[in-house]
Amino acid sequence: ELRVLADGKLLHKQLVDKTGERWKRVNVDLSSFAGKQVTLRLENAANDWSFEFGYWSDVELKIAEK
Repeated sequence: ELRVLADGKLLHKQLVDKTGERWKRVNVDLSSFAGKQVTLRLENAANDWSFEFGYWSDVELKIAEK
């Protein structure tokens, strides 16, 4: 289970399973934190004690254009 937190507040929770694409693309809207300094935390949390591991690739922050 992927969890994304900002300053301890859960923003996104998603079960990452074996269905669909092998690498999952995840987008989280951080616009409510614009202009603020926050601590982002990404967690790979145990869920069902089956396939309890995760790999990460290409983690990036992007500024959306209006």
